[in-house]
Amino acid sequence: MPFGGATGDKTQAWSAFVRVGDDIGYNQSWRVGAYRLAGDVGERFVANEESESDSTAFYGHTALDAVDVRYTWAMTGNPRQQELIVQGEYFWQHTDGVYRVGEKDTIKDQVPHAINAHATGWYLQTVYKLAPQWRVGVRYSELSPAAVPTALKTNEVLDANGHNPRSTSAMLDWTNSEFSRIRFQYNHNVLANNQSDDQFIVQYVMSIGAHGAHKY
Repeated sequence: MPFGGATGDKTQAWSAFVRVGDDIGYNQSWRVGAYRLAGDVGERFVANEESESDSTAFYGHTALDAVDVRYTWAMTGNPRQQELIVQGEYFWQHTDGVYRVGEKDTIKDQVPHAINAHATGWYLQTVYKLAPQWRVGVRYSELSPAAVPTALKTNEVLDANGHNPRSTSAMLDWTNSEFSRIRFQYNHNVLANNQSDDQFIVQYVMSIGAHGAHKY
């Protein structure tokens, strides 16, 4: 969600957040947070690779608000041995301004289409550490795009055609040491009407240099 001018200059944005939490007994904890990111957009250009004349640019104000919740439970009292983490977030975006459609060089001269709309989204995930080196997790996320002006209903960049993109993920990872981890992950994404994408990911994560256990 870039702010400022077309080249990223004259950024006029601000953000704020707050988080509170506490322990529940000796082996549980909770945390609740909220944040806002808002600013003015001089030109947010999105190119249409198939038809340059259908590229879009937004001019106006955008605000993103969100709340998140996190709960942890260490069954044995030691989170290094076993731990359950449940986390979720809900966000909504408000867009107030105008869209223009056309080629990049002449888009500022095109007819403006006013928009005042909201988009919402959320995710919920659970990660369970069943042993000191092993974790499994699942995650679900969904987005409800903002409605677009009638004149832009057929625009491939802006119009979601009533579809809500969603994604389901499952993962298994093994922590080899304090600074390396191997993760296996499967994602099932429904990106558009009757169109889905399945991904299988193998990821190796490694930390180099100073970290929690060593200051070198």
